[in-house]
Amino acid sequence: MMWKRLEFLGSILDMGYSFVFTDCDIMWLRDPFKQFDKDADFQIACDDFNGNPSDIHNSPNAGFKYARSNYRTNWFYKFWINSRSSYPKLNEQVVLNRIKGHPSISDMKVKIKFLSTSYFGGFCQISKDFNKVTTMHANCCVGLEKKSNDLKLVLEDWKKYMALPEQNKTESHHSWRLRPDSFTKSRRRPSGCLITELPNGYSKIVWIEHVELEDNEVVHDLYKSYVNSGLAFGAKRWVASLDRQCERLASSMATNIPHKSIGVLMNFGGRRSMMRLAERMMLSFCTAVGASTANVWTLLTVASEDVRVMSRKSVDDPGRPSGIVLSASTSSWLPIPSRTVFDFLRSENSRNQWDILSKGGQVEELAHIANGHDTGNYVSLLRVNIPNCGQSNMTMLQETCTDATGSYVVYAPIDLISMNAVLRGGNPDCVALLPSGFAVLPDGPEPMNNGGPIREVGSGGCLLTVAFQILVDSVPTAKISATSVTTVSSLIKCIVERIQAALYLMFCLGFVHQEDDNDQKLESVLRRASMKDKTVILTTLNDAWTAPGSIFDLFLESFRIGNQTEWLLNHLVVITYEQNTQERCLTVHKYCHQLISKGDNFTGEQRYMTPNYLHMMWKRLEFLGSILDMGYSFVFTDCDIMWLRDPFKQFDKDADFQIACDAFNGNSSDIHNSPNAGFKYARSNYRTNWFYKFWINSRSSYPNLNEQDVLNRIKEHPSVSDMKLKIKFLSTSYFGGFCQISEDFNKVTTMHANCCVGLENKSIDLKLVLEDWKKYMALPEYNKTESHHSWRVPKSCK
Repeated sequence: MMWKRLEFLGSILDMGYSFVFTDCDIMWLRDPFKQFDKDADFQIACDDFNGNPSDIHNSPNAGFKYARSNYRTNWFYKFWINSRSSYPKLNEQVVLNRIKGHPSISDMKVKIKFLSTSYFGGFCQISKDFNKVTTMHANCCVGLEKKSNDLKLVLEDWKKYMALPEQNKTESHHSWRLRPDSFTKSRRRPSGCLITELPNGYSKIVWIEHVELEDNEVVHDLYKSYVNSGLAFGAKRWVASLDRQCERLASSMATNIPHKSIGVLMNFGGRRSMMRLAERMMLSFCTAVGASTANVWTLLTVASEDVRVMSRKSVDDPGRPSGIVLSASTSSWLPIPSRTVFDFLRSENSRNQWDILSKGGQVEELAHIANGHDTGNYVSLLRVNIPNCGQSNMTMLQETCTDATGSYVVYAPIDLISMNAVLRGGNPDCVALLPSGFAVLPDGPEPMNNGGPIREVGSGGCLLTVAFQILVDSVPTAKISATSVTTVSSLIKCIVERIQAALYLMFCLGFVHQEDDNDQKLESVLRRASMKDKTVILTTLNDAWTAPGSIFDLFLESFRIGNQTEWLLNHLVVITYEQNTQERCLTVHKYCHQLISKGDNFTGEQRYMTPNYLHMMWKRLEFLGSILDMGYSFVFTDCDIMWLRDPFKQFDKDADFQIACDAFNGNSSDIHNSPNAGFKYARSNYRTNWFYKFWINSRSSYPNLNEQDVLNRIKEHPSVSDMKLKIKFLSTSYFGGFCQISEDFNKVTTMHANCCVGLENKSIDLKLVLEDWKKYMALPEYNKTESHHSWRVPKSCK
């Protein structure tokens, strides 16, 4: 019923009507239009209002809302309705709470305002001022009889107020005969820890935290459920912290390290020094976020309400760089399990999706120390290899840890000389650190809306805090410029936006990737085949293309006879669909990987636009998206494309996504070009990774089209331009095909057997392509430029 109602309201907007929707259990006491924001597209009441009408962390109540009919609000309602598929068991209000922070909403510039409970009150949060109250909602109340009884009291109290003389209305104190759910006091009761010795060196711990909490108004609404769950200050917190610290001590003193563990730091003195340095890094991070009184920070004024920026001066402190340090932090709620967020942030492969300062470089782990039983607990030494910058002299110390109460990913850049001293067992206390990182806390338990059981902590989402420290001036007496504060604030907001964009598309749209053995084998192949900037060349292959003398052999031959293209074979990874194809591939090429896809059968020639052909094309696109998520850029090429010159020389160095064309109109930026998905270059970054997920998800809108036709539909979508994705269409003068021939032999880079149906026809004409190319390459250099050369294709493909 709730979703049908929402669909109906969406149809009202489509008819051009704006509306105020109100539940029947809302008493209208004043004209609400006087309180509405005249510029907002969508305004909604709240169960819990935090004082800021623009803050998406307010808790909306879909029982009262004002929607203006315009293209933004109409789009928003469709997006809201369509999001039901991601949360099939939730009602429309809870889904709204999940999607209200989605990047697409801000990209569409939908202006959402949350209505203050001072005016639009309810039983969840009473509108106490009779001189302001506009509506009163019987929310947070189950049962029609209970609602009816209390609403009668509301109307009786309102009648008494309205019967008063005007001067008494403003001067007298009035109150509702309703009990607001609030507290006024708090006190600590006797608490403590009981330790019982057990055999074999074990101990039994019983921790008791006895706190009478009667005032939760000091806790930000964002953290109330976390605090109320006991994870913030309760016994679970201290037991988990004690357990983690014991594991840490055991790890720092371990001597039974396997001698052949790759990347594990063996030297005992180095392990101990690195662990001490990591411990100090974690402490520094926490004090920077919490602004402890023992570490004095000065709070600065910034334009953004969501970001806190503080400063401190560091003088004669060997553990910190000398000068002025700015610390920026912000917190947000994500509708994603905390473990998913933690794994994303700690992964080397996804780092380039959010770490602006690494400039898209490949992150390499140099050493690590296990720090507990959980695979997420470890200290690691990383190096960022930034493209075109030579070998980096900067390393990064990172610690990741997790338990039931929260997870942390903390890192700090350290120069190579200082780090080498630590690894040799030197004193870590003199190493200057400026830690940054993340705290990921599980959201508190949420009861099901239909009265079902309470879900486990963290199942409803998580609370992400991002903190960033930077040295803005090496002179401690220097003044802090407004530009520095603005830059740091903008930097942290950009990081948060990147993280949200990547995670929302991974999880909310169903793109969470579960790693298995096959993925690990793929990662091994990609790592060996990739270029220095983590770029690979990819093609896919089934048995119909692999017989001796087939198109696959022609494809490989083109690299060998092309103009300076043979070296590119060192970076080509062939993805196969069957075991026989994999075995055949390995006899002629060193980098082959079999894609395991349960229930799929791609054996034999897949005729164009048949159901199995469509399924194979979309599976291929999903696979390419996963390559981007692993942090690899790629050139994808069909096997019926002959590589005659190095294509990297023709790619635009600033573009995110570049694609060949069936028909090129002369303008590489014109989206009206006709793309061909058989050849494309995609750089792994948060924009391109988002785009691939958007592309894949668009299949549901065009179920009978292949991925190339869907790309042609979505290339003009406003979200693509809003994400500032830079798309370039490759000229057929260089990247030609049978649809539109690359006539100039001195320019041609690749030749594609497109606009051609049937493997036999393709094979015949591609052999002619290679024969014509060999004749051209055999010419003296002066004849290549002066003589006119022409292709004998298309012939069979006509």
